[in-house]
Amino acid sequence: MTVADLECNGEWNLWATAETPEWLTIHVPREGLSGMTRRQTTITASPGQILLGQSREADRFLVRGTLHRSQKLFLDWGQICQTF
Repeated sequence: MTVADLECNGEWNLWATAETPEWLTIHVPREGLSGMTRRQTTITASPGQILLGQSREADRFLVRGTLHRSQKLFLDWGQICQTF
């Protein structure tokens, strides 16, 4: 399990690759938007919402807003699969 605080000025995109670790990601935006795109579908979460996704299934991760602040929790996908 890894927890990260993210704060940035401006928008950015991040693409998953074959080397991207397999995580169940939980995004909790405080300011701005957090989002993920898979194929032609983009889902976003704004403050007060939670975004949940699997890191290798997302084609792209994004943040939007002049100021973006969020917390992210990354849970090891392999351990989740072993548990269930």
